[in-house]
Amino acid sequence: MTRFHAAALLVVTLTVAALAASNVDSKARMVSTILFFLLVPGSAAVALARPAWTSVTWSIAIGISVAADVLVAQAMLLLGWHPVWAFGALLTVSAGLLTVHLVRPV
Repeated sequence: MTRFHAAALLVVTLTVAALAASNVDSKARMVSTILFFLLVPGSAAVALARPAWTSVTWSIAIGISVAADVLVAQAMLLLGWHPVWAFGALLTVSAGLLTVHLVRPV
C-alpha cells in the first residue's frame, strides 16, 4: 500500500467519524460507512505486512475487514457494548494503524 492509499483510507475513516458524530442522515454517510467497513480495517492490517499491492491484496484486505467486523460485533454482544463504542473502537484502531503506515519510513 502506498502512502497515497493510506492517506485516502485515513480520509475515509475521518469522514465516517465526522458524519457519525454529527448524526447526519444522508446517502453519503451510508456509502462512506459501507466503504469503511469493507476496506479500512483490513487494509490497515494488511499494510503492516508491506505486501505487493495487487488485486489479491485487495481481496485479503476485504476478507480481513469482514472478519474484524464480525469479531467486533461478537465482542459487542458478549460484553454488552453499545454499537457507538464498538464503532468508535474500530475507527480508532484503524486510524492508528493507518497513521503508523503514513509516518514509518519506506
